[in-house]
Amino acid sequence: MQLQPTRKISLVEQAALQMERFIERGHWSVGEKIPSESTLSQELGISRNTLREAVRALVHTGLLEAKPGDGTYVKATSVLGVALQKRFEEVPRKDVFAARHMLERESARYAAMHRTGEQLQELYKFLRLRRQADKHEDFVAFDFAFHRQVTLASGNVLFVELYDQLANHISKSISETSMGDHPLCHDEHQQLVEAIETKQPDQAVRAVDAYIQQIS
Repeated sequence: MQLQPTRKISLVEQAALQMERFIERGHWSVGEKIPSESTLSQELGISRNTLREAVRALVHTGLLEAKPGDGTYVKATSVLGVALQKRFEEVPRKDVFAARHMLERESARYAAMHRTGEQLQELYKFLRLRRQADKHEDFVAFDFAFHRQVTLASGNVLFVELYDQLANHISKSISETSMGDHPLCHDEHQQLVEAIETKQPDQAVRAVDAYIQQIS
């Protein structure tokens, strides 16, 4: 069998692949605005026209989302993530909420077993920020960051990727169900962090179940 000649990939394809790697390796997170055209073209060593074509290609695949007058944002971390997001948009909201509950539950369990000291400090930081938030949108952002940090502390990369794919849906869920300044809302999150700090997985799971019950 004769091998077919290897096709040389264009500069546009190379640039798109490089940006895909930035996303897959976590340099750019879901929901994050990518660098400006001038910055990114210099970083990649390509012209702005080439960069625009590469960005358009990734927008077409669903990894990036262009917002006119604002910029371009990361929408998904992989092609699989794009497929998952489309699926999440098709299912009932209660099913997405149940998936969030399951994911946060298991993330808390594993975080209580595997968290590092640095991750614990980050949890306390976001716990403080969500408590101090004056605006609803700030509370939603800090609450999401808190729960994502729990997922990171689990040490399970698939948990993190799944959580990122659910990001838009989880943020919307937080916005619609948050109890904001309700004392129980803060108490149960405090209990969750303390359970993770003292490495008590069952206590961590109970804390998640408690706050989910409050908002369901």
